[in-house]
Amino acid sequence: MRQLLKILTIYVCATMIFWIMGCTSHDGELSEEAFLRDSTQYERFQYFDYYTLSGKGEVTDTPYVFVKREKDRITVRLSDSLAQAYIFNKMGDYWHIRQEYDMEYAGQEPCLCINHPDPRRIDRYIKDDTVFQVVQLISNFIESYTRVSIFDGRKKYLISLKDTYETSNNNEIFDYLNNAIKESEFIRGGENEPDTNILVYNLIDDIDSLGIIYNKPPSIKKMPKKGLSMFGKNCKISH
Repeated sequence: MRQLLKILTIYVCATMIFWIMGCTSHDGELSEEAFLRDSTQYERFQYFDYYTLSGKGEVTDTPYVFVKREKDRITVRLSDSLAQAYIFNKMGDYWHIRQEYDMEYAGQEPCLCINHPDPRRIDRYIKDDTVFQVVQLISNFIESYTRVSIFDGRKKYLISLKDTYETSNNNEIFDYLNNAIKESEFIRGGENEPDTNILVYNLIDDIDSLGIIYNKPPSIKKMPKKGLSMFGKNCKISH
């Protein structure tokens, strides 16, 4: 009987601690009920601007966002999926967020079905209105690769690096990205050299949308300024 009471006591204490901490899991997810208890600490906006790390716009449509700012942490939640947290953590001079999509398919046997998801891990490092993006595709069909892109929110251009890059050292990542910016200056505003590994595109920032102007083939792809806009899960133009 004593052993049973001891087990029950441990269980109850653990449950209370879990509830007090907001039911936070290892990957940043939070139950909708816990969010509602904490909702007074959030502000509501039409969309979240990755460049300035701030919510913007009066809410007129769905999805919209809830934003909570702390000293070294920013938490963003979509109105149509409150249980999922998008967490930005301060990392030196940068803010960092990691998003993983369809990772449950990683390691599975190749499937030839249409629209089969490809697992991918996206790291974004943000500083001075610039989003440094590292996308690791863990494909079931082709060789996995890492793609690096730089979104300059001030000068309104996107640099895409065709060569792959892999490192787990953040300092090396920052050095690599900053060098890529310097190397790309000579081709901005002109035609890309055929043999270059750096491609430059113009970014669109309209009143109600964000997007990219592609050169080859010529095309324009835009997403409305709602929710996470062009940096959301279902937007393939920035991934």
